Amino acid sequence: MTIAESYGPLIESGQIDGFTYEVRGTTHPMVYVYRDAGGGFVGKATQKGGINGETVARMLMSELPKE
Repeated sequence: MTIAESYGPLIESGQIDGFTYEVRGTTHPMVYVYRDAGGGFVGKATQKGGINGETVARMLMSELPKE
């Protein structure tokens, strides 16, 4: 998960409907959502902004394939 690790320290994480989300960074937090896709991972990231991490994670999840 080199993409997630490059964003900075982990400040929040959780799981929603088979996806894992991580909020990383202190000055400009990034939200990274990913899941195991059978031999690899699918994921997406965006800057957190003023919205809580779980809400941003749900928005990103809607843009990824469920299976």
